[in-house]
Amino acid sequence: MEGTGYIVGLKASDPRHYGAGAVARKDEGDLIGSFASMFKSAIDDVNGKQVSADKLIVQAGTKPDTVDVHEVMNAISEAELSMNLTKAITDRVLRAYQEITNMR
Repeated sequence: MEGTGYIVGLKASDPRHYGAGAVARKDEGDLIGSFASMFKSAIDDVNGKQVSADKLIVQAGTKPDTVDVHEVMNAISEAELSMNLTKAITDRVLRAYQEITNMR
């Protein structure tokens, strides 16, 4: 038995929502498109670390002899650290956006 993680389908009711396709831009000089693609790849990387850590946890529970405890703990720590860093960066970006929109 292998864990596959959670699959949640999100409904994009507004074309400006993340992943709705409205942000996809081809121009290399476009900063918004570059930031959006960088942010999406970073989120995908964090998600990959979370999924691999979950797989190692499930493997450690079902077949403890096939996985090293240090490897599991390192994967968990790396996933947690990357999630915390992503959350901190997202909070800073949102705060900066709010400050820009509140300028008078």
